[in-house]
Amino acid sequence: MKHAILHLLFSALLAQPVFAHDDHGKPRWGGVVADAEIFQAELVIKDGQAKVYLSLHADMLPAQGSSGKLTLLGGGKKEELELKQVADSALGAATSFKSGKGVKAVAVVTVPGKGTGNMRFQLK
Repeated sequence: MKHAILHLLFSALLAQPVFAHDDHGKPRWGGVVADAEIFQAELVIKDGQAKVYLSLHADMLPAQGSSGKLTLLGGGKKEELELKQVADSALGAATSFKSGKGVKAVAVVTVPGKGTGNMRFQLK
């Protein structure tokens, strides 16, 4: 009986990290998520703004002190944007691009204490 209880407790401890990653890779703001290995980002293009929301697994990362560049490509156009903090966990910039199929983006973002991540996005 003790062996069965210990096995059950051990199994529950091993399963906990799985629950912590349930939201990993899922968009929260209706955008597209990319992984930079050291953190994740979600790109949202809406109302003339391109925003990159920063997270680490399911936890939001503070954008304070972060910076980046975003290159948008689509419809024969190219736009390069300098990203600055626009919200607690987001960097952003004004854009003429509209979200839509065929738009591709490359972001290079530096987060203090985490490093610099490169991400590619394919909008749907």
